[in-house]
Amino acid sequence: MLNFYLPDFFYLFKLNFHIIHYMKKNPQYFYDNITVKAVYGAFPPSIWNGGRTMSFDFVERSSIIATIKNFNDIGVALRYTFTNAWLKDEDVHDSYCNECMKLADNGMNEVLVNSPVLEAYIREKYPKYRLISSTTKGIKTIEGLSKELEKYPIVVADYTLNNKDELFGIPNRDRCEILLNTNCADNCQFRQKHYRFLAKLQKQEDVEPFHCPYERDHVLALNMYNMMRINKSFVTVEDLYGKYVPAGFKEFKIEGRKLSQYEVVEYYVYYLVKPEYRDAVRVDLMFAITK
Repeated sequence: MLNFYLPDFFYLFKLNFHIIHYMKKNPQYFYDNITVKAVYGAFPPSIWNGGRTMSFDFVERSSIIATIKNFNDIGVALRYTFTNAWLKDEDVHDSYCNECMKLADNGMNEVLVNSPVLEAYIREKYPKYRLISSTTKGIKTIEGLSKELEKYPIVVADYTLNNKDELFGIPNRDRCEILLNTNCADNCQFRQKHYRFLAKLQKQEDVEPFHCPYERDHVLALNMYNMMRINKSFVTVEDLYGKYVPAGFKEFKIEGRKLSQYEVVEYYVYYLVKPEYRDAVRVDLMFAITK
């Protein structure tokens, strides 16, 4: 079975909940042997959240419970993006984040980790969670990735390793998760600086403005088809099923937090749906999220 991880269980709840049911009801439209294993994200305004910022409005406890239940009841895990690398010792006791952890502490759900401080706390306090090594660590060597795979059940590889011949020779390929469609430029030297900026911003700390030098290229590339043309790290659907899957990879992440739901639909249709059904499925998904 090929496992896909979809973006944003909160802001994109309606889209994700619908497509999961749609896949179960109409498996003939989708590639064979695929499933949505988890939907990743965080509930605003979790200070442990990393990778992207989110609003600072608190989500009611009842909404958190309902979201967890809705996905877990259909066999899909929530994967918390608790990858804020700017956490201090006292931050692990944040009451809101701990409440989110307690409410989903049923042995089914997962946490993406980056901060050693938070990881140690979760291992002790919430041992039922499966911990996943986050791509935000920025491990850019095959050697480093191989060592990371010895420590975690799944490691989300840095996108800069995508499509490199050496990647297909690593051990434990079945536990190496591939980020298929990153929006960052291939030659971006500022990704870690950007993550630190977002981490501080999520904690509502004073932070100097950050402007990525590749921002113009990033905006131009947001269209999926421009991404395919510009970024060497972009994994095409042909390579996904024709190269990665035969090589033993089976864990795949679709990026999409902070994108519009219409852009995310395009990625879902591209990666999950057989070509002859894409137009029909696209219309169905668009209708479902707008009605």
